[in-house]
Amino acid sequence: MGSVIWRNSAGDRFVSFRPLLGKHADRAHGRALWSLWQEGADRPSSVLTFQLPLHPEAKSTPVVVSVLQEWLLRNGSSQFAQQELAGFATVELPREIPESASNEYWLCNNNRFGILVSEDGWDIRTGAESLANRKSKVNGSRKRLLSFEELDRLCGWLATHWDAIAFGKDPRPPVLRDKGVAACRAYERARITASPEELADLQLWWTKHAIRAADPDLPNIFLERQVDDLVISWDASPSGNHSFMIPYGTEITSVRFAVPHLRRLLGSRKNDFTISPKRKKQVFGVDPDAGYRILRSTFQNMTKEWLRDHQFSNENASEMALAGTARHPVVGLLRSAQSSKISLSDIESIWGKLQPNTGNRFQHLRALAKGMNAQIDLREPWQSGYHLARLVRAELSIPETGYFDIEAAVQKLGVDVQDASFADESILAACVGSPQFAPLIVVNTRCDDANGPSGRRITLAHELCHLLFDRSRMQSFARFEGGAAETDRLIEMRANAFAVELLAPIRSFIRPDGNLMTDEEAEKLSVELQVSIVAVRRHVQNHR
Repeated sequence: MGSVIWRNSAGDRFVSFRPLLGKHADRAHGRALWSLWQEGADRPSSVLTFQLPLHPEAKSTPVVVSVLQEWLLRNGSSQFAQQELAGFATVELPREIPESASNEYWLCNNNRFGILVSEDGWDIRTGAESLANRKSKVNGSRKRLLSFEELDRLCGWLATHWDAIAFGKDPRPPVLRDKGVAACRAYERARITASPEELADLQLWWTKHAIRAADPDLPNIFLERQVDDLVISWDASPSGNHSFMIPYGTEITSVRFAVPHLRRLLGSRKNDFTISPKRKKQVFGVDPDAGYRILRSTFQNMTKEWLRDHQFSNENASEMALAGTARHPVVGLLRSAQSSKISLSDIESIWGKLQPNTGNRFQHLRALAKGMNAQIDLREPWQSGYHLARLVRAELSIPETGYFDIEAAVQKLGVDVQDASFADESILAACVGSPQFAPLIVVNTRCDDANGPSGRRITLAHELCHLLFDRSRMQSFARFEGGAAETDRLIEMRANAFAVELLAPIRSFIRPDGNLMTDEEAEKLSVELQVSIVAVRRHVQNHR
């Protein structure tokens, strides 16, 4: 069997080819099955198949080449392929499969988190374990299933806060940003030290991310969009009437996988909870207009015309509405900038620096990262960042200790590094890793923390981590870094750990007797490594 894949901003497209087993297996009389595929809901699906002689024929070859070019290179339609091939090939379209009547709404692969509805009630499950397992504070009775009234209140809450959960239009308030990946724990930590003003912001954020805001007797479960992932976290915090007999846990899933299933859950109950016509259109609309609306709402002065002028197509807009994200780089830039002082002029300046991806500009990045994603533990971002940095040094044949020339390494990997002056002085840099453009890092010259030897080196190492490991399935990544943009803790903690370990590996700070250096010794070495003493001290302290 043979296959070819073509990646572009509209999504992956595939062509596969295999000989048909049967009476004629030889080239002269055999038949071959060709299939056109495209990615949808984060998984490939066949849109058309056709049979041709296994041995190429003069009359069909030009047509087949034209169909493949149109499908792979120009995002052509299956209707075009069907019309072109109908004259001399057996063309079949996949049989329409009706939407599943299943009452199971799994938001993660492998049934790691989901909502299961039965005739008697509904349950929230992580694997085989129920997160609704609770005991009454009044009479000690135990229950697992929740009531349909609670389900309808949950669906009404999801619909009300759909943009925050599905599209990430609600960044963490400052008091919450450095408190960890799992929102349920971050929220509890933030409440301890928050001022009255911060508590007000924290409470407003809670109403959009904690399902207990829908009903006070629901489990303490948080749903938070981070980059292109949905982070689901929970603990056993009691409600007013119940104690919950469940463990603490976190699951991380792709929004491309979770959002359609959440929409299906809402669709199954849309006649049982109140939703305005406007909100109904916002939740269930998956046409281009819905996608444009979502992006325009994330950024002041954004217009549909501006998006179209920057090659954001109707296909991109439909993808945004359906799956909660799109591969066009403007999506990540707008989302990460929405709570900062970044202007459209700043985004324009980045756009002007992007170069077309002629050839394979990601070849070296892909080769370096190959196999390393398996080493990432999403629940342990710091440990994963340290481990990935050691793997990268080893793969690049850099000694385990000592100075690392990050600027030379990044450029050798095919990354374009440029400078710009952004309106927001707290923004360190911007990074774009999208298949239609060459990989780009833009350092903000107005940010003191990003300039100078140490700041620039740390910034470049941080962005390298994103380009290597945070382009979903090696497809797309774009965002501003630092300041108000630094709300996605899942990837930021990992990239921070990666950067400091790459440039100042902890083995460099281990004395011959096996103990870590003193602060004074570490300060001297930090000068040689060109990494700030503040970063080094924090790094060493984390390993004490």
